[in-house]
Amino acid sequence: MAMLNGELRLNKKAIFTFEDIQKNYSYLEILRYFKNRRLFTVCKRNREIYENLQEINTNLSDLELSRQIANALKIDFNEDLCKKELSIEEEENNYKTEKKQPSIFFVQNENKEKKFLETMAEDIQSLELPEIEKNRLMKNLLKVKEQKVNILITGSTGCGKSSTINALFDTEVAKVGVGVDPETMEIKKYELDGLILWDSPGLGDGKEADKRHSKNIINKLKEVDATGKCLIDLVLVILDGSTRDLGTSYDLINTVIIPNLGNNKENRILVAINQADVAMKGRYWDEENNCPEPELTEFLENKVISVKNRIKDATGVEVTPIYYTAGYKEKGKTQCKPYNLTKLLYYIINYIPEKKMLNLVQNINVKRESWMHDDSGKNNTYVKTIAKKTEETVKKTIWNKIGEKGKELVKKVGNFFKKILIIRN
Repeated sequence: MAMLNGELRLNKKAIFTFEDIQKNYSYLEILRYFKNRRLFTVCKRNREIYENLQEINTNLSDLELSRQIANALKIDFNEDLCKKELSIEEEENNYKTEKKQPSIFFVQNENKEKKFLETMAEDIQSLELPEIEKNRLMKNLLKVKEQKVNILITGSTGCGKSSTINALFDTEVAKVGVGVDPETMEIKKYELDGLILWDSPGLGDGKEADKRHSKNIINKLKEVDATGKCLIDLVLVILDGSTRDLGTSYDLINTVIIPNLGNNKENRILVAINQADVAMKGRYWDEENNCPEPELTEFLENKVISVKNRIKDATGVEVTPIYYTAGYKEKGKTQCKPYNLTKLLYYIINYIPEKKMLNLVQNINVKRESWMHDDSGKNNTYVKTIAKKTEETVKKTIWNKIGEKGKELVKKVGNFFKKILIIRN
C-alpha cells in the first residue's frame, strides 16, 4: 500500500474502488473518506467490511479511529506512520490558521455572502449595453468601492461599544466585555468590505490610562488620508444610559473629541445613549413589545435634552443625541433584542459623506430581528429614508445617465434594504 512507503499523497480522483483503497491511499486519506462517508459507498459490495465500518465509534481520536478503520478494512496498520501523517496534517492546518488569523489590531470580516456591490457588478455585465457603456459603469462602481468609510467608536468602559458593532454589522469581530476589566486596551481596527471601524479604549480606568488613551484618540482624529483629508469620517460616542454619572463621557467629548474635529464639527460627531432598556434600572421597559413605556420614554427624552445642552454649553457645538439598545452577545448565548438600532443606522448614514455611503450600508447586519423595533412605529421613517437614500446614491454615483435599462436594477437595491430592515405594516 502507498500508505506503508512513507508517502503522503492526496488522491483527487472523483471515483475510486475498494481495490484502490487497498493499494493507493494513505491513512489520512482513508480517514477523510470515512468522515465524509465516501468510504461506506465503495465498501457496500463487501457486506462484512461495510458492517464493520458502521460499528466504529466516531468519537474516538483520529489515531484510534484510523486503527479501527484499518481493522475493519483488513489492512495493515502502522501506528508510527499514521502518527506522522496526522502530525503533518495538524502542522498544515495550524499554518493555514496562523496565516488567516488577523493580528489583535486588525480583524477582517469573513462573511462569505455576496455584498450588493458585488452583485451589481454582475448586473452590469448582464445588461444589453455597448461594451464602452459597461466599462463606464464598472469604472463608476470601482470608484465607489475605493471610497472607504472610517468610523471611530468611543466611550467609557462598559458603555457597549463592542455590542453596538456586533449588532450593527453582525461581524463577531468585537468581543463583548462581560467582566470588570475593560476588554479593549488599544485602538483596534476592524476592516469589513469598504468599511473600517476603529474601536477606541474606554475611558474611566485611572488618570494615567485615560491620559494615554486620550492622546491616542487625538492622534487618530488628526490622521489624514492619501488626499490630505481627515481619515475619520465620523466619531460615534456611546454613552452608558444605565448610569447618571456621565462626567467621564463629557470630559471625553468636550475636551478630547470636539476640539480636535476640525471643521464641520456638528456633522462629524454622533452621540448615542446605549442601554436605554435599563436607564431606570429596568423599570418601565415593555419586554413583550421591546420598547420603553411612556414613563421611560419621557426619562430618556429628558436625558437627550440634558446631554445636548451640557455639550453645547461647554463647546458651543450642537449635537443631536439619540437613545437605543444594542443588545449584547455573550459566548454561547443569543443576541438580545435591539431597540432603535434602525434610528442609529439612519443617523450614521446621514453623517457619512454621500460618496462613501454605499460601502457602509452594504455591511449592515442582515438579520431582520435586529431592526424590528424603533420609535418610528408604523411610519417606518428610518427604513424608508435609508432605502430611498440608497437608491438615490446608487443613481448618482454608479447608474448616472443609464436610462431605462438601469432603473430596475437601482430599484432592486432599495427593495433589498427594505427587506432587510423590515417594512412593518
